[in-house]
Amino acid sequence: MPMRWLATVACNSLAASLVPYIDKFYEIFDGAFARGVAAVTVHGRTVNQRYDGPSRWDFLRELKQHAPERTILGSGDLFTAQACVDMLRETGVDGVSVARGAIGNPWIFSQVQALLRGQPLPAPPSLFEQRELLREHFGLAMETYREDRCVTTLRKFCIKYARLHPQEEQVRMAFVTARNAEQWGEVLERHYAEDLPGRHPEYEHPAPILERELEDGSRVDRGAG
Repeated sequence: MPMRWLATVACNSLAASLVPYIDKFYEIFDGAFARGVAAVTVHGRTVNQRYDGPSRWDFLRELKQHAPERTILGSGDLFTAQACVDMLRETGVDGVSVARGAIGNPWIFSQVQALLRGQPLPAPPSLFEQRELLREHFGLAMETYREDRCVTTLRKFCIKYARLHPQEEQVRMAFVTARNAEQWGEVLERHYAEDLPGRHPEYEHPAPILERELEDGSRVDRGAG
């Protein structure tokens, strides 16, 4: 019996939106499993869409029905814990792959676990919790990059972290203008000095399942989490 590869192959659903290429998509998908991969991650947005428009969760459901015995991970528009749970329930995929939704919000994973256990959405991390993780992130970045590159590399992540702060705009600008490790540390001292409640980040676009509910006139307001 051949050994299964401990690897994940990512497929994009480009073929699903272009009828002439649908067979090619399934040829790649089925071929990957035939060659021994353990799981495949499929993003519901097409190459042509890039980051525009909703992810096609309907296609993920169709794909899981096509290969119910295969391990399929879904991806696309997973910016909140509730969206992750919705994708699991709506499409039947075996797991989800969170990408942009985890940038600046690694707490999304524990939030998903809580919802799957039937518990309420956990409160957002307090400012002290955020500060501790920011310091850890900075320390790891310093081990990988020089100080000058560390600060500039972290900037794009800190902009996302700022979304959990009750004073998002001020914190965002403070991180953007920090030029060295000392100034970066001053941002934490100034804006994370008091252990205030954090907030769940807000997103302009709801998950696809919510968009579908809106069209049907039966949307359930699940909040920002």
